[in-house]
Amino acid sequence: AVTGMVFNKGKTFNLLSITADALRAAADLRVSNLHDFIEQVCGHIKNSIMLAKADGRIDKFQGNPLSDDPESERLIARMFFVGYRKGKPFLKLVTFSHENQIVDEPAIITQTPPAQNIFSGSIIAKLMFQDNDQRFEKYTRHIGLSNSLQEAVECASGFIRACCDPIAHEIDRACCGIGGHLHVAEITSTAGFKWRIPPSAIETA
Repeated sequence: AVTGMVFNKGKTFNLLSITADALRAAADLRVSNLHDFIEQVCGHIKNSIMLAKADGRIDKFQGNPLSDDPESERLIARMFFVGYRKGKPFLKLVTFSHENQIVDEPAIITQTPPAQNIFSGSIIAKLMFQDNDQRFEKYTRHIGLSNSLQEAVECASGFIRACCDPIAHEIDRACCGIGGHLHVAEITSTAGFKWRIPPSAIETA
C-alpha cells in the first residue's frame, strides 16, 4: 500500500509505476532474503524520486497541503509491505522524506508480527481508537490480533467512513481528500492477496 505523493499535479511523476518497476528490478536480481528484497525495492524507488526531482518532473516536494502536521512538510510517501515470512505475519513500514528538498535515506521499520493497528490519513483515528470520541462511536470497532478478518474489515471500513463524515471534515482538513468507493483487501498465508471488497467497475475498467 502507498500513501503520500502518489502523483504530482501534472502526473509527470507516478509512484505506482515506479514501484512496479522497482519490484521487477528486485525480482530480476533473484534476491532470496525478503528483507534484502524490500531494501532493493526501496533503494530503486529513492533513486527514481531523486531523478524525477533532478530532471524537473517533480518541481518541489510540497507535503500534504491539507495537513496541519509540521512533519508532513518533510513527507514524500509511505509504503506498507505486509505479508508472511516463514508462516508469521510481518509489516515493513517505509517512509520516504526530504530535508530542504534533499531526499533522505528511506526509514524502514519492521514488525514481526505487527505490533498494533496502523491507520493512515487523518488524526480521526486517534479520536476514535484512543480517545473514544463519542462523535465517532457508530463507526468505531476495536480489534486485536485475535479478531476475525470480517471484524478487521469492519474496523478499517468504519475508520474510512468516519473520515467521510462532515464532522471529521471540520476537525481535520485532510479528510476532505478521503472518500470515493470503499474497497478492502486481505492478505492471508494461504490465499495471498485478494479483494474482500473489490474496487468499483469504473476504477478497474
